[in-house]
Amino acid sequence: MWDHVADTPVPRRWQRYDAEAILILDGLFLHRPKLRDAWDMSIFCRVPPDVSCARMAKRDGTPADPNHLANRRYVEGQRLYIEACDPEAHATYVVDNTDLAAPYDVVG
Repeated sequence: MWDHVADTPVPRRWQRYDAEAILILDGLFLHRPKLRDAWDMSIFCRVPPDVSCARMAKRDGTPADPNHLANRRYVEGQRLYIEACDPEAHATYVVDNTDLAAPYDVVG
């Protein structure tokens, strides 16, 4: 886990759960090859960089422009991840989440 505001790791806290428990995990880069087999089901939310940067700007006060130097690490990291790992090909479901009020399942 990573604290994006402090840019530091978050200490791990281990817990045990029943075999029937359902874990819902949200995070970036979860369709990397070394993690793909860890999920029984996965959802990849497709959002273009201009939309995700605008959302981060509203949430965190960062620049909304995806080409701004402050967003380079995030935008380039996402680009490299998508090119190298092709999360849409490995997700159980792909949801276009560009419009938060009207997400839709991408059939493909």
